[in-house]
Amino acid sequence: MIDAARQPQPNPIPTPSFTGDGLVALYAARVLDRGADPRVLVGASRAARWGSDRSRAAAEPG
Repeated sequence: MIDAARQPQPNPIPTPSFTGDGLVALYAARVLDRGADPRVLVGASRAARWGSDRSRAAAEPG
């Protein structure tokens, strides 16, 4: 027999799950609220990431 005190209790406050589509929707809402083109933001992010990778590779000895 399972002890009643050890049974999981339901969460009284429903909390949103910030995974998958919910997280994408939150990000999209923020981007669109700023009036920015999401393609420009993605391009800038990739350029910054690739640029930092190139800089790090150039700084490595050898």
